[in-house]
Amino acid sequence: PWLEWRCPLDGQVSEMLCNITTSPHQRLCQSTIDIAKHHPLILIRQLSLLKKRLIEDGSGVDSENKSLIKRGRIQGRQFEGDTIARVGSRDVKVSIILWGYSFSEPVWTSVLDVLMSLPAEVAFTCGWKAGLNEVLEVYLKLLYTHIKILHMESNIERICEKFTILLSSFASCKSNDFQDWASEKVFGWGAIGKLIECCGIGHLLAANEVSQQK
Repeated sequence: PWLEWRCPLDGQVSEMLCNITTSPHQRLCQSTIDIAKHHPLILIRQLSLLKKRLIEDGSGVDSENKSLIKRGRIQGRQFEGDTIARVGSRDVKVSIILWGYSFSEPVWTSVLDVLMSLPAEVAFTCGWKAGLNEVLEVYLKLLYTHIKILHMESNIERICEKFTILLSSFASCKSNDFQDWASEKVFGWGAIGKLIECCGIGHLLAANEVSQQK
């Protein structure tokens, strides 16, 4: 029922998260982090909004299908370069751009800072019911895209570092739930555990298995 509750702060938090996923700055990020620490359930109720905004950022267009500002965005390119396509009687170069090729690093790192500020016990219990797992899976897709598809690990070093810290907190707080989540699959992407390994953070799975055996 608490997911349906509303208070005057809900609207304010929703607006703050929209702003932080559009044009994050230090003062706004700190204010949002403070709310995550002191009013975690209110922020957790906005996880579906965070997921939607991250997906939009990774697509390069907003909800109205308008192109996002390119300045400051990281632009990934196919490792093999442009593809040659046959159009009529001539060959043309075609740049294939899929979801996740372009993204705004400050947006993704700021959201992680907010999520890491949530009390772990609340984040990985109540947050799980509100869709935190789906937010984490969006991050895995972005990391996989730049590490395994584009071979441009340097694009996501800061994001990967913060994401690893968040997953480590998950594994420490809810070991069994973490293992169960890793065994699930993301439609079109495969098993979550495999995605974690491909993103270079498979040591979290190994460490979690060891801790469960003790």
